[in-house]
Amino acid sequence: HSILVQLLRCIEQRGYVSVQDIFLLAVARTGNETVSAHLCGVSHTQITCWKTAPAFKAQLEHAHQAAADWLKYSAWQRAVNGIQVPYFSQGEIVGHKRIYSDKLLMWLLNQHSQQRDHEEEVTGEDAHIHASLEQKLAQLARAVESPAAK
Repeated sequence: HSILVQLLRCIEQRGYVSVQDIFLLAVARTGNETVSAHLCGVSHTQITCWKTAPAFKAQLEHAHQAAADWLKYSAWQRAVNGIQVPYFSQGEIVGHKRIYSDKLLMWLLNQHSQQRDHEEEVTGEDAHIHASLEQKLAQLARAVESPAAK
C-alpha cells in the first residue's frame, strides 16, 4: 500500500490530480471514507477539514452515490448473470456451474419498485405492468421461502 501512496503523491506533485481527487475516486470505488483515507495516506482530520468546503461536500456525495450505483450494478450482475463457481470431483476441478441469487434478484426488484413508486404515481398501462411485476415478485418470494426451494 505504501508504494501506491508514493505513486499517488508523485502524480499529485506533478499536478495531474489532487489528493482530494484521489480520495474521491477511492470513495467512489470502496464506498468507505476510512479505507479511502488510509489508501491515500490522508488523516481523518484532513478529511474533516475538506468537508467544510461546500464544493468538496458535493463531490463527496457524488462519490458515495457512485459507490452505491456500483454496488447496485454488481448485485444486478450477480442476480441476473450469476457467477461461475468451480465444480469439483475427487478433489479436482472438472468444470464450472453458474450460480444465480434469487434473493438478490427479489431485493433488486423490490428496490426498483419502491423507487418507481416514490418517483411517480403509477397510472394507466403502467399500473398493469406494475401489478404484473408485483405479482411475479410475490411468486418468487413464495418459491424462495418454500421448503422445496431450499
